[in-house]
Amino acid sequence: MYPGFNVQRDGAKLIGNIAKLVGRPFGYNALMRVRCSTGLRIAEHLGNFHMKNSTDVELAGIDSEKAFGVLVRHDGKLDEKTEASFQVALLYTTADGFRRVRVHNFSTPVTTLMGNVFRWADMDTTINFLAKGAIAQGLTKPLKDVRDALTERCVKILSSYRKNCASSTAPGQLILPEAYKLFPCYALALLKSKPLRAARDINSDMRVYQMRLLNNMGVSESIAFMYPRMIPVHGMSEKDGTMDHTGRVFLPASIRVSYARLNPAGAYLLDNGEALYFWIGRDVSSEFLSDVFGVSSLDEIDPNMRYLPELSSPINTKLRAIASYMQAQRSRYLNLIIVRQGREQSELDFSNQLVEDKNNDAMSYVDYLCAIHRMIQNDGTSRQDGSSGLWNPRMI
Repeated sequence: MYPGFNVQRDGAKLIGNIAKLVGRPFGYNALMRVRCSTGLRIAEHLGNFHMKNSTDVELAGIDSEKAFGVLVRHDGKLDEKTEASFQVALLYTTADGFRRVRVHNFSTPVTTLMGNVFRWADMDTTINFLAKGAIAQGLTKPLKDVRDALTERCVKILSSYRKNCASSTAPGQLILPEAYKLFPCYALALLKSKPLRAARDINSDMRVYQMRLLNNMGVSESIAFMYPRMIPVHGMSEKDGTMDHTGRVFLPASIRVSYARLNPAGAYLLDNGEALYFWIGRDVSSEFLSDVFGVSSLDEIDPNMRYLPELSSPINTKLRAIASYMQAQRSRYLNLIIVRQGREQSELDFSNQLVEDKNNDAMSYVDYLCAIHRMIQNDGTSRQDGSSGLWNPRMI
């Protein structure tokens, strides 16, 4: 989807996406079924697909970048002495016309201890699953109700940990399980994502596109989509931007996505899985601009450029290596977007990616964390009017 397509702005992205798509192994006319052992049942499937019955997932096309969610319920008592087993079978046609079957079998231990459930839980997978569930609910419910339900789910999970695993701690202390210590942050990031947020700048076409996009994403890509990776590039070490023997490029340490972390005399790359924003502070040195862009002032940078110029300076070489490495890690092409502080309209899009700040008609991370803590102390109960009130920034 390229709204108001402009070849200068969108041409590189279109070509890059087509190259990634046609270069990827692909299966056609696929049929998938998930099975589980006795005592368990498959209750729901989440993702982009078609189902004629309750067991078979039908797919016109499938590749390694597509992901699905499956909700499993247990109807009977499970034996801790045996493992729970699962099988995923996929029947598909290859590009050269051969019918193939791919099967994944795996098993996992059974436990009755709540502490073990939290100890071995995977937060990234949980967020991906909740995102797919929220999109499914968004088809039949107002998005405000979906957002409130996500917050209540977050509160219930953390409240359950406090009751069952940390009941002896002081009531005024916020206790988070080790595996879920960033759960409120990612829950807020999901609420601020384009498929679910309340912003008026998203029309229905873009909303549906973003919903379909997130509904297809795997775990690692959905995390970057909701909480972007941001790295400073104005003070890189000698090792940053270089490649090891495995082809891995060393990156500067990521920083939290907030304007409070940005230095006006610095420059930063932000990767959200869809675009690569290059934010350049108003007070950045002329030496940096000369080494990276071959210009002496911020005003001389062309904000419409989609590739960094090839210069012989070490920092330019490192930045191009980092950008290429980030491109290779994503299933979609990352369009380079130049953002000069205080000069570009695209700075609004950039600021919307900073999910720890107060934006998109929603709280900052600190305020949201306080609100979550308050609800946990109240045992997850809502206000007397029946709504959680968490989407109102004035609550704190």
